[in-house]
Amino acid sequence: TIANKLIIFLFSSNVPQVIDPAMLRRAGGTIEHFDRLTRRAFLSVLEKQLRDRPISAREGKDPVAARRKIVADASTFLFSPNGPDRGQVELTFAGSTHTTIKYQRDFLTPALLERAVQEACMVARREECDGCEDPGLTSEAILKALQLQVRGIADQLSEFNAGIYLTLPDGARVANVRRIPQPDAHPLELRRAS
Repeated sequence: TIANKLIIFLFSSNVPQVIDPAMLRRAGGTIEHFDRLTRRAFLSVLEKQLRDRPISAREGKDPVAARRKIVADASTFLFSPNGPDRGQVELTFAGSTHTTIKYQRDFLTPALLERAVQEACMVARREECDGCEDPGLTSEAILKALQLQVRGIADQLSEFNAGIYLTLPDGARVANVRRIPQPDAHPLELRRAS
């Protein structure tokens, strides 16, 4: 009979504040929050995402070294204090005139990183279909895809949903979100053109 069976339910949500508390009480459930990726966690997740992916020879002849180069390039791009990211959004919290800038790295989650790698893989696949001599993943494709994912979130960010996409101080309420204008060209494209 089913009465003698242990049943475990696992749920995932990007909006935990809308989960019915009564359902949680009856099920004896809890809500676990996962923070944004730190530099170390980012490195680990990206290395795992790239493990079995084809890397372009443009990144180097040795696939292991090329993979490490892509991970290092992405890490430097996102986490370097002197990097090209001047911020994505500026938040003002209720009761304060002080603003807080949120950078691309502040939006990083494993799911966002996975979507970016998938997008970069689709770009590599299109290159291969178009007859590219060295198809495969590149630092530029990964960084462009990450930037597009973050911009997609930043463009729809509001004071009402900021807590879903960003880690905010406990008890803080966002009063205003200002998008920071972004250059049309990706920084790697600018560097390559010069």
